[in-house]
Amino acid sequence: MVMVESIQELKRELRKCMRVLRAAVPPGERMEAGRRIIEIILSGQPPIPAPGRGSVMTMYVSDGGEPDFIPCLPELTRAGIVCCFPAFRRDQMEFYEAAQASDFAVGAYGLYEPEPTTPPIPGRKIDIMLLPGMAFDRSGARLGRGKSHYDRFLTQIDPGRRPLAVATCHDFQVLDHVPTDAADVKMDCLVTPSGVLTFM
Repeated sequence: MVMVESIQELKRELRKCMRVLRAAVPPGERMEAGRRIIEIILSGQPPIPAPGRGSVMTMYVSDGGEPDFIPCLPELTRAGIVCCFPAFRRDQMEFYEAAQASDFAVGAYGLYEPEPTTPPIPGRKIDIMLLPGMAFDRSGARLGRGKSHYDRFLTQIDPGRRPLAVATCHDFQVLDHVPTDAADVKMDCLVTPSGVLTFM
């Protein structure tokens, strides 16, 4: 029990530190980070297969400190990529398609979510999932916001049909070590504006 409490305390302290650092990132830098990450993903650098027409890719709306992918939506839509974003219903995370900025409205947690005008996309149909996080490390560990939405979503999918879990963040969010516990899902790879990081 002492060990678990210690890990949870380490997580809380790291989240607090990262919130301060992310809040200092100006909007232009968030947009550039998002554009560069999408550019890298579209280039098909291993182990990420270049998404093509009909590929389903989930993203997320920046919380004010994260990379901003919304400006990339027109380019991705023209390429025929099905772009999906999370929405929260009764504290459950589901993904809905969105093709333009006007498809969003303020939802749970004060974040923009796609309007649920179509059925949610099942996890088994997602090809690439871009995951947010407070911090990541070079072994694939992820520190989320603390509600475990992504961990639960991924563990409910048959392992053989899970999407490629791609961590995405600013370069300063990649650390040597991130505290984790047994419920935390490891990432398959990580993309920052500087490039792709694969894990051993």
